[in-house]
Amino acid sequence: MKSIFLYILVLSVLGCARAPHQNDGYIHSQVKQNKDSTWTYRIYLDSTLFIQQDHIPGLVGRQPFKTKKDAQKTAKLVVEKLIQNQKPYITNEELVELGIRMVKDQTR
Repeated sequence: MKSIFLYILVLSVLGCARAPHQNDGYIHSQVKQNKDSTWTYRIYLDSTLFIQQDHIPGLVGRQPFKTKKDAQKTAKLVVEKLIQNQKPYITNEELVELGIRMVKDQTR
């Protein structure tokens, strides 16, 4: 039920974001530095926080973003996916294509 509501909310906001009279956009990202010098990105639908990502998505474990640029590139990809009505999931392949710095899994 919760996922259906979220899906409907995203679709309705995306529909508004494409309206020709809206130039400021409804989907946007923000990147901030954390106290431990790692980075977090946030995705907003209108002024409502939709996603807060404190670590690199799509990886086993919780690896933080080490640079602002890495967080920005990942946030941009998520925004592009939302605008194209795609799920905002990020794959390892996409992270590699973006050049995101990751620590290799050392448990293998």
